[in-house]
Amino acid sequence: MSNWISVEDRLPKSNNDVIVFTETDEIEIGNYFCSNWLTSSYGKALYWMPLPNKPNIKCRTKQNTAVLAT
Repeated sequence: MSNWISVEDRLPKSNNDVIVFTETDEIEIGNYFCSNWLTSSYGKALYWMPLPNKPNIKCRTKQNTAVLAT
C-alpha cells in the first residue's frame, strides 16, 4: 500500500517538511511554502507523504570513537 499523495489531489500544510517524489525520479525532503515547493532538485514535485515519526529513544549512547596511537 502506497502512502504517496498526488499534489493534484492535496497539498501539505504550509511550512512543513515532507517526503517528495519529483518528476526527475528523485525522493527527497521538501517543503511546501507560500505556494511553492522548496526542494534540492530541479524536478517538479509530483507526490508527497508526511515524514515518519521520530524513533522513541529513551536514552542516547555516545558513538564509539577510536583514537589511533602513533
